[in-house]
Amino acid sequence: MKRNVLATFMFALLFLTTACKEEEEVPPTPEPTKSELLSAKSWKLTAATATVQGVTGSIMSEVAPCEADNIYKFKGDNTYEEDHATLKCDATEPQIISKGVWTFSEGGKKLTFPPYLFGEYYTFDVNEVTATTVKIGFTADGAKIELTMTAQ
Repeated sequence: MKRNVLATFMFALLFLTTACKEEEEVPPTPEPTKSELLSAKSWKLTAATATVQGVTGSIMSEVAPCEADNIYKFKGDNTYEEDHATLKCDATEPQIISKGVWTFSEGGKKLTFPPYLFGEYYTFDVNEVTATTVKIGFTADGAKIELTMTAQ
């Protein structure tokens, strides 16, 4: 009988010491930063809208097809390239049509880079940066312009 009591006690002790172990907490994966999201993929302009006096409409038809298919690459080392992709506006143009550096400023509220479309460095308002979408904007001649780029 003593053996059964001792065996039961040992089994219960073993069960309690293994069953009560605290599970190791896995630290949560930190959310990616805007810089990490932007540099993780290449981007293509998929929408452009203008808002004038409260009326919003698409202006994608104003973007030439040879510019609309361009691929924007924001690299992790803060360098930037704009690739002509398939269509070139002029057959003699290089494949990479714009290079430079890109930067976020004002806590990620502003994005500066040299898009070919504008021909010089331009600072955009950052409206949204996710793993699949980048929305940037600016104001010109009283119109609020928003450009939407989609991950490629």
